[in-house]
Amino acid sequence: MIFISILARFGIIEAFLRYHFTDSDQDRRDALARRAVLFTLLSPPVVSIALAAARRRCRSSCSATATCDLPGRRAGLWAFTNLELAYGLLRVDERVRVYATASLINVGLTIVASVVLVVGLGKGAQGLLLGNYGASTVVLLGLWWTMRHRLLPRHGAGASGLEPCFGSGSYGARRGLVYALSIIDRYYIYHSRSASLAASIRSR
Repeated sequence: MIFISILARFGIIEAFLRYHFTDSDQDRRDALARRAVLFTLLSPPVVSIALAAARRRCRSSCSATATCDLPGRRAGLWAFTNLELAYGLLRVDERVRVYATASLINVGLTIVASVVLVVGLGKGAQGLLLGNYGASTVVLLGLWWTMRHRLLPRHGAGASGLEPCFGSGSYGARRGLVYALSIIDRYYIYHSRSASLAASIRSR
């Protein structure tokens, strides 16, 4: 999930954190934030659909594309990516108390939802995933509400496109590919050879 999120956001979150401080005009900062949020709203579903289509076409059992097979996991990728950007917005605004509160609420909701789904409803591993993704989505929606003054478009607001962010963000995407190279050998051995051999390599 983390690897696919790195690809889906194309380094936009890291680039936003950088370019936010290069312009002192608050209207342009807000415009940049709105465009970054719009990008992360759209990019995870596009990447998920593309990976799922590629998996069906090549009939591969690769774990990375399997992550995007189920609608619930696609929703999890969307929530995880957008929550990372929401936390980034809190960091640049130095809203430490809100950041800490949101993080604690996320942990608390995840624990409660996981217990209810796994123990109460017997959902097993699926319950863990749903509890995690559901809690992240609730916290994300709450953060968007607290930041609505920044994210809602305003008439006459300064324009700030994402063009500079794409240049800087491509580094983040390349970093994701390097990360993939460091783990893909284990997935290949797991599916082409045996789980025990892949486990022995992972433990080294």
